[in-house]
Amino acid sequence: MPSKRRKRNAPLTRKAILGAAEKLFAQNGFNGVSMRDLSRLSGISQPLIHHHFGTKEALYQAVKQRAMDQFKTVWPSTGAGRDILGRLQTAARNIFTKLVDDRKLLRLSSWTRLEDGNELWPGEDRMMEQLRGELVAAQKAGELRRDVDPLLMAIMLEALICFWCEERLRLKALFKDWVGVDERYLREMWKVLERGMKVR
Repeated sequence: MPSKRRKRNAPLTRKAILGAAEKLFAQNGFNGVSMRDLSRLSGISQPLIHHHFGTKEALYQAVKQRAMDQFKTVWPSTGAGRDILGRLQTAARNIFTKLVDDRKLLRLSSWTRLEDGNELWPGEDRMMEQLRGELVAAQKAGELRRDVDPLLMAIMLEALICFWCEERLRLKALFKDWVGVDERYLREMWKVLERGMKVR
């Protein structure tokens, strides 16, 4: 006689665990979350969470990996070194929009810096290496200055976007009229970067 128990769906179970973990880690950081908290919010038993992810540390890494995967689509996919400045500008805007729309990513990033700030996120090294490679190709093509370090330029781009996304609501008090300030920031940021990178 067939069992009336519903068959477990592993992908849905993993998705539910990751969703609950992302929410809790973004709210409380890694150290402020227990496996019991994760079980309670996800509705999945602790042994089953361990079965899918092993340890809390491995689950935290999986949450960060899933966050990094969201950025795979921000880079416009045309040939390396072609219209690098236009592609960089589009990527910067895409990253900004994603971070503003999903505050959990910013909170996860902040907690990570507070608790274990010396570790790269999963896949972050590959993403930065890809961007560095694009900048090197553009330098060889004569589109960008050769005396600018491409890796540091990639890091500066990320820093300028992340800083504004993290601090914009606090800095709002400095502006008499907030309407359009995000757009103004992106334009001014890009002016500075473009003038610093472009061959004159």
